[in-house]
Amino acid sequence: MLSFIVKRVLKGLLCVWFIWTLIFFLVRLTGDPTGWMLPDGATSAAVKELREAMHLDEPLTKQYVDSLGDLLKGDAGRSYYYKQDVRKLYSERLQNTVRLAIPAFIVAIIIGVSFGIIAALKHNTIFDRVLMMITIIGHTMPSFCFGIILIIIFSVQLGWLPTFGTGRGADAWKHLVMPMLTLAWGPMSSIARLTRGSLLDVMTKEYIDGARMKGLSERTVLIKHALRNSLIPVVTSVGTQIGNIISGAVVVETVFAWPGMGQMLVNSAKQRDFPTVQYGILLVAFSVTFVNILVDVSYGFLNPKIRESFK
Repeated sequence: MLSFIVKRVLKGLLCVWFIWTLIFFLVRLTGDPTGWMLPDGATSAAVKELREAMHLDEPLTKQYVDSLGDLLKGDAGRSYYYKQDVRKLYSERLQNTVRLAIPAFIVAIIIGVSFGIIAALKHNTIFDRVLMMITIIGHTMPSFCFGIILIIIFSVQLGWLPTFGTGRGADAWKHLVMPMLTLAWGPMSSIARLTRGSLLDVMTKEYIDGARMKGLSERTVLIKHALRNSLIPVVTSVGTQIGNIISGAVVVETVFAWPGMGQMLVNSAKQRDFPTVQYGILLVAFSVTFVNILVDVSYGFLNPKIRESFK
């Protein structure tokens, strides 16, 4: 098992390094950031001086090596657009992203698992078909489309909820509702479909029939035998959905002008703010990879076959 964990961590670190390297070169294909940093009509000498000050005149390979070396030392650089240390910028925005992501994750689990169980128990009924139709729409509809629909209904038409910002005081929850539901929409649908399929599969097993033959109530069979065994693949999916929520926050925060990491990452990309974009993508990649490693390791503990194969 230890060998499995070490290999998985090394692969994860290699994946993060590859993503950061890819982003480093891709952002530099978008153009020269000095174009918006200088006033119109700036002389070529002024442009050259600014590029030298930002080390953009150096060969790309040297920029890469220097940037990677600084990153390994804990220095993510200084933002071109915000004129602040990049790490400090993201640390200030992190709490807003966490404030949005955690409730969305909890809602996705509770509603997703509940919908999946109910749909399995009401298999082939109208209720089951309606729930599955909702989850299919949630699985295929982009989050920004769902967010816009919520804005049209609850803000434009009904005027119940605000469309942007985090809010303060007693009304802060109103600002959270729509972005949270939008972020939870896709993961909730995936969890519901997997829970339903897994529970239906377990209910056909021989040991479930054996438990019924012993005279156990249907509730006991469901909770003690069927549900416990059906949740193993759901646990794996739930861990994966954490990564989807982290990456999905980029879009949702932009739609609702939520001042988190995602919104700042998008704004920085528009301004060709290389250090801010690179560090933001690095944080997202590291978070998703870290969660996937935890899921793989936990699945190894839950599944004896995987644990035995790495002894």
